[in-house]
Amino acid sequence: MELTTFMMIIVAMVFINNCLVSRMLGIRPLACLSRRPDSAAGVGLAVIITMGVSSLLMSVIYTYALVPLDVTYLAAIVFLLLIVGFVLVARTVMKKASPDLYRSIDTFLPIITTGGAMIGVVLLTIDSGFAHADPGLLNALGHGTGAGAGYALTLVLMEEIRDRLELASVPEILKGIPITFVVAGIMALAVMGFSGTRI
Repeated sequence: MELTTFMMIIVAMVFINNCLVSRMLGIRPLACLSRRPDSAAGVGLAVIITMGVSSLLMSVIYTYALVPLDVTYLAAIVFLLLIVGFVLVARTVMKKASPDLYRSIDTFLPIITTGGAMIGVVLLTIDSGFAHADPGLLNALGHGTGAGAGYALTLVLMEEIRDRLELASVPEILKGIPITFVVAGIMALAVMGFSGTRI
């Protein structure tokens, strides 16, 4: 039963509650990424790992430290320190393990770290009650991983669409960032079609 719930949470976060097009959290990478799908995939992988692990760690800290000490109002500050530390460690490991991937996404790591998507997803994980339920840690991991997967999927799709738009006849006034946000709006409408779905 817990595995079924875990998978439903992931699917819901990828398709129904997509943080990038449904909630518009952390939209800056849409405008900043280069026209390279491999770069978008690298950033997406970093986001999946960072959101999943940070949601899990923050749920542990929230449940076993902040709630017992009655300092839940410090959640945002604690999370920000946690995510910065985690990304610094991940950056060091990535630099040693895969220098090519590190060079391709290094400029986006600060955007990922301080982006509204990271902070928003973890705070939504806590507010949604995933950190309080009995299997809360598994659900928190599913919430964060699913949000990261939805974010990554949207980034990769946007890069593919932007590649195709280079060959399309786009009015001059819409070239570049404006057409990117028009496409993001259309993707948001598609995601809204799932909003009444119960999983």
